Amino acid sequence: MGDGAPAIDVVVLGAGQDIGRSCILVSFCGRRVLFDCGMHLGYSDERRFPDFRYISRAGRFTEAIDCVIISHFHLDHCGALPHLTEVCGYDGPVYMTHPTRAITPILLHDYRKIMAERKGVAGFYSADDIDRCMDKVLPLSLLQTVHVDEELTITAHYAGHVLGAAMFSVAVGSVCVFYTGDFNMAADRHLGAARVPVGLRPQLVISESTYGTTLRDTKSARERQFLHLVHATIERGGRVLIPVVALGRAQELMILLEAHWERMRLSAPIYFSAGMVQRASLYYELYARWGSEHVRSALFGDGGVADSAASGTNDEEEEEEEDDDDDEKEVTDGGEDARGGSEGEGDAAGGGRSANGGVTSDVASRARGEAEDGTKAGDDTVAEDDACAAAAATPCRGARARRACGASPGARAANPFGFSRIEPFDRSTLRTVGPCVLFATPGMLDSGASLEALKAWAADARNLVVLPSHCVPGTVGHALLQGKTRTLALDGGRTTLDVRCGLSLASFSAHADSKGIFTMLRQLQPTHAVLLVHGESGTMHELRSRIPHELKIACYCPQNGAAVTIALTHQPLAVAIDPRVWPPRKAAGRPADEPAASGGDEAPAATAATARGSKRRRAPVELCGALVATRTRGVDGSANGASLRLVPAEVAAAELGLRPHRVAFSARIPLPAEPRGAEAALHAPSAIGALHAHLERVLPAQGLRLDAHAIAHGSLRVAREADALALSWALEDDPLAERVIACCEDWAELQAMGT
Repeated sequence: MGDGAPAIDVVVLGAGQDIGRSCILVSFCGRRVLFDCGMHLGYSDERRFPDFRYISRAGRFTEAIDCVIISHFHLDHCGALPHLTEVCGYDGPVYMTHPTRAITPILLHDYRKIMAERKGVAGFYSADDIDRCMDKVLPLSLLQTVHVDEELTITAHYAGHVLGAAMFSVAVGSVCVFYTGDFNMAADRHLGAARVPVGLRPQLVISESTYGTTLRDTKSARERQFLHLVHATIERGGRVLIPVVALGRAQELMILLEAHWERMRLSAPIYFSAGMVQRASLYYELYARWGSEHVRSALFGDGGVADSAASGTNDEEEEEEEDDDDDEKEVTDGGEDARGGSEGEGDAAGGGRSANGGVTSDVASRARGEAEDGTKAGDDTVAEDDACAAAAATPCRGARARRACGASPGARAANPFGFSRIEPFDRSTLRTVGPCVLFATPGMLDSGASLEALKAWAADARNLVVLPSHCVPGTVGHALLQGKTRTLALDGGRTTLDVRCGLSLASFSAHADSKGIFTMLRQLQPTHAVLLVHGESGTMHELRSRIPHELKIACYCPQNGAAVTIALTHQPLAVAIDPRVWPPRKAAGRPADEPAASGGDEAPAATAATARGSKRRRAPVELCGALVATRTRGVDGSANGASLRLVPAEVAAAELGLRPHRVAFSARIPLPAEPRGAEAALHAPSAIGALHAHLERVLPAQGLRLDAHAIAHGSLRVAREADALALSWALEDDPLAERVIACCEDWAELQAMGT
């Protein structure tokens, strides 16, 4: 932080004019927060990790950072976390949502296994490092506000994108920074749309910009095109390879294809690489409350739909999804190539930590335990469901949900992640299998089952490779998307691959497009600046030129290693806390925010996990300032209402163009006539001191001080004249003045009675 006026300092360690290695250091109000800690999958040397020397040249990372926040489980957002905690030595708090906490170690172990098989593990973290790192994570729930310390708070908001993904608002007093991570403003089949806290008005929004210049076709049009390409390939005797991330787009496309196969009565098999669907089913059932309305309806019946805050859906989005379902019934052929785009998602190959690639029993039980331990922090928290696995068999009770699951009216809906038409794939049949669809990891074709399938199928012109997500430079997928050559060099140039099969980029990204980004910004209403990350340079610069023009706010898109300082023109909001109420008095043997056990016995001390996961219940505080109404605008820019915010009075006056006007008051309280000797005594310091002592007894904890021959507090002043007490005060101290006047009148009566 610089000297002088308060400011927000941002240093981009990764994802600056680039996709991959997301890592942003934000400093404000004496706090330093690290948003995401990802790796770049296009590098295998030291460039794969962020340059942590920007945090601390001396390597004192725990002292240099107040907390680390991970937005979701993709490796370009979390892949460097074990390196930071176990290699660099950071030992402070790490926050992520419960689903992210459950899934992240699976992907980290998968990727490390791939690295060990292909390139060795020199300079890479170990399996034990991953386990120790995840033991340090503090999971939190949606809308749960966590107090990192007495002033620094973080709150998670539903982001869509992938299971467990969250946006975060981080605040110190009235200064707030909002980090979007990767988010999606459109609901799909298995996840809801992002839920933006409308009117939050953070000073700074740090937003991804992957699709910042793209305006996508409707979802139904993109799905029709995808189904047409797959259907046509199967009809001509070809095979379809769909490289995917283990969890995320894979489930979206599987739900879509399985419904299409049912409608069209297709018999060609749909395969998946080992371990992927088992893990997906487990985690999507455990954390079904994070799913779309369709998913929650299928797993919980109509009762699950009420929990809309978890999914982020709304009525308008639900109606659009109904229209999309109707459109899909007409899909048989036709359409053009899907529009391109980028989706900066780090992924890992299939196969779990067990030898057979499935989910080991201890992983499954740990995930269930975390789901059951989801923190319930009052009405503001969307807690993880504690019976998701058992509820997976719950029949669907709603016409809309039954139709979404592909069932006929009156039928019971099945588990949407059951995938009855999708089966495991035997790699030994790669070159002999007939027409089929194969979902294989990783999504960037850089290793694993997807690369093996590409090598086996690329030379056949009847086959098709559908890439549903962005591939970073340096990967096989990126080379295919460039389309500059049909000959690929693999294995460090030792192998060449002749690519004759069809290629298609299906725009099924879980990122917000240009419209979604502007919708998010208009809802948040940032007051000072927008900072763009996670996007290609050209896209970010074009978006940077549009935001100031359309939203009248500063916009930055720094490169990796660059620093941005945003001066804060408004002082932090004043918050008065009564010391008699906060901090709460601690009872022996239990935390301050935990009530005593019934029967008068002290409650046992909370475990570390419970203490970390619980929401602190703080006493009410007095907010001092002036309410200012700000006109709000809709997505189309038209005025649609007003929002209220509390600011210091001088800030409100400056914003409204008002000249300061001080209102002052005075009062005199007559004193009884006294003999000269006694009157002289009253003028002595002991006399005004006696009044001060009386006020201290009657009005404790008001901070009234004895100053020379007067009593003072703020603008309030009480002095002794010859025959009266003279009081003066300003408007802001009027409530206290009324109480002091009443006490002084009582004291004067006591003096008249000679007591």
